[in-house]
Amino acid sequence: MRRFGLLLALLAAVGCRDFLNIYDPANNRPPVEPFNPSPAPGSTDLDTLGQVLTWESADPDSIAADALTYDVFFGTQSQPPLVDSNRTVTRYETGRLAVGAMYYWRIIARDTRGDSAAGPVWSFATDDNLVPGVPGNPRPPDGILSRKPGQELAWTGDDPNAGDTLEYDLYFGTDANPPLLVRGLATAGYRPAGQVFGARYYWRVVARDQDSAETSGPTWSFETMAAVQVTRPDAGTRWRGGTTHDITWTGGADGAGSQKSEGRTVKPGVPARRGIRHSPFDTRHSVVPNPGPLPVAADSTIIFYSTDNGSNWERVGRATEGNKFTWSLPPTEAAQARVRVVVHAGADTVAATSPAFEIYRLPSDITVTRPGPGARWRVGSTEAVTWTGGTDGADSTVVFYSPDGGANWSRQGRATEPGRYDWTVAGPETDRGQVEVRAYVADEKVWGRSGLFEAFQFDSIVVTAPTDSSRFRWYSYATFTWDGGSANADSTVVHFRRVDSDPWTRLGRQSAPGRYENYLWPPIEPSVECRVRVTAHRYGLSEEGLSPRFEVYNDSQPSAMTITTPAGGERWAIGSSQVITWLGGTDGVDSTVVLYSTDNGNQWQRQGVARQPGRFEWTVPGPATNLARIGLVAWCLTRQTQALSEQFAVIQP
Repeated sequence: MRRFGLLLALLAAVGCRDFLNIYDPANNRPPVEPFNPSPAPGSTDLDTLGQVLTWESADPDSIAADALTYDVFFGTQSQPPLVDSNRTVTRYETGRLAVGAMYYWRIIARDTRGDSAAGPVWSFATDDNLVPGVPGNPRPPDGILSRKPGQELAWTGDDPNAGDTLEYDLYFGTDANPPLLVRGLATAGYRPAGQVFGARYYWRVVARDQDSAETSGPTWSFETMAAVQVTRPDAGTRWRGGTTHDITWTGGADGAGSQKSEGRTVKPGVPARRGIRHSPFDTRHSVVPNPGPLPVAADSTIIFYSTDNGSNWERVGRATEGNKFTWSLPPTEAAQARVRVVVHAGADTVAATSPAFEIYRLPSDITVTRPGPGARWRVGSTEAVTWTGGTDGADSTVVFYSPDGGANWSRQGRATEPGRYDWTVAGPETDRGQVEVRAYVADEKVWGRSGLFEAFQFDSIVVTAPTDSSRFRWYSYATFTWDGGSANADSTVVHFRRVDSDPWTRLGRQSAPGRYENYLWPPIEPSVECRVRVTAHRYGLSEEGLSPRFEVYNDSQPSAMTITTPAGGERWAIGSSQVITWLGGTDGVDSTVVLYSTDNGNQWQRQGVARQPGRFEWTVPGPATNLARIGLVAWCLTRQTQALSEQFAVIQP
């Protein structure tokens, strides 16, 4: 018996499942009872737009992939009915709720092994006061353009609770999120002050009942038209009677026809309740947007004109295209004519009047006011030739120029604006320049002529010597040259400085046009940053040119030399003229000696001294030889540098 009992115990031990084995279905543990509900149990005055029910739960066997699902019970009965099952998320959206009702709900959590845990029944109550309806039917319509400033705003509002009274807060401004303008309006309308032309205004209305329940409307907008401004004719306009011209303006409403406009509409439905104002469950109050801004074209744009500075007006016609009217002027004359543009857009009217302008019939006498007698104009500069009289200058006024007091004339161009022509002063230099302005209307012509004036030449200065390769030794002579300035300059002065930080030292005036000669270099501190400045003055104007940086040295060793011509292998004929060239050495003035050998350098014959840096013009002597070479010796006081060319041939001609 004792053995049989032990066997049964052993079998029982073997047959039992290990409760700690979470993967064993027989050891499954039920889910945690749902907890932490929202809304909190017993909540009141909740929004009827809808609530989102949330809760928490867990499963102790979640490590074994024991996922949870939920059954949702919800309704107005104390034992609520099942409304959804097998939910995998811990939230449920109720949809719209009844007014002033008590709601009950509970959750059952289920795992995949068949175990479950039921939560308690929770409850909440909805509000019993309906919020006002969404403000709608805005005037002016939402998105409309081209309204006159000073618009009165109007809207509609209602409240579903019988006997409730409403007041309104108006938000208004040019910001897309407009600020509060006025609070507690008793009527659904208001005219904001300070509206201006050419602005976009945004506005929004919040409706509020006597219990402080509020509903905000959408943000609407409208745009005021730009102020009307007549751009043509302007104060300087002169139009000939009987001709055709465009009257133009900016601002107002575009177009000349009419166009209806509509704003946004609000769908009817049960008003939202106090609480969340824009719940995703509120489908019975939605705003239908416009497809875009609603332009308002002008119902009509009428043009008037006056010949007596605006005392009396006569209707010209109606514009048929935006911001322009082509006008056939009457065959009349008026020194104080004006044009008036009147734009009608719906109930709005805006108008603008042009400055006074002139209507004439024939060209008037021309008086050239610029250039005046004795004027001095620089050749190549742009100067304004001006005059009074003539025509309006369009396609009918031509400017001529004479450099010899009227003996010969050349056409310069046609004026494109009344009384003015921008002229590039023509050369050559002369003190007998004259301008003539000729105005044409059909077969009629008038002209006016300026007095004599001077056209003078004064060009930019470019220093041509010294160059960036120039080198000057103490006590050597230098000549500075330049282009530009003027042969008739009041003065042309040459300055020198050794380095950029030194002040300029005056050397003297030019010795001839474009030249300053025989300057003897004093014993200054050597520098490779020397510069020369040439400054010309004429009629109060100045032109200045700077040389490149160059070198002034004393008795330093001449730099190494390389003969570049002949380079070796040439065949030069006896008696031919050749140019020997090299790099380095000195500046070449009285210091570089040219030697010649016919026997590969054993014996040398002196050919002369270079007069230019790096260059010597040479007439090839006889006899013929295949062993010719050139030698150079550059001297600086007692120091010297030598160079030897490659072999070349001297042949019979």
